[in-house]
Amino acid sequence: MNRHALLVLAGQGAALCAAAVLIVAGTSKLLDPASFRKALEAHGVVPPIGASAAVLAAPALEFLVACAAVWALLCRRTARACGLCAAVFAGLAAYCLALTIRPPVRPSGCGCGFTTQTVESWAPLLATNASASAVLACLALGASTARAPHRRSSGCPPA
Repeated sequence: MNRHALLVLAGQGAALCAAAVLIVAGTSKLLDPASFRKALEAHGVVPPIGASAAVLAAPALEFLVACAAVWALLCRRTARACGLCAAVFAGLAAYCLALTIRPPVRPSGCGCGFTTQTVESWAPLLATNASASAVLACLALGASTARAPHRRSSGCPPA
């Protein structure tokens, strides 16, 4: 297997894992919107009036991006799938950066849906999301330079 094929394969695996994380996180938020809203309000980043919209918009965005990434993988668009997921994790990193710079008055949960533990320091979450975004972005770049011939199928847009 050559280097380009390995980059594409790594990108496919990473995008699939990232999409799975987004689906689980979105589902968790939808199953317990009260906890998600409570965390958002405790963070103080989103104004209280925007919290209602964010409680619906965040899980919807996670689902849409995850579905779009899986669709891109099915259409052999690895770079697109990685790029979509990288953008979401970059947004999460930016949110964590805001909380690292100006932490909530009272320690609260992160609101991700994976845990209800209080976050004492936002730096590890910032590093995790920024790293995930960077790896996915690098794999998107690698996959885009390793364009393999693709088959056209109904429903997949031309390159």
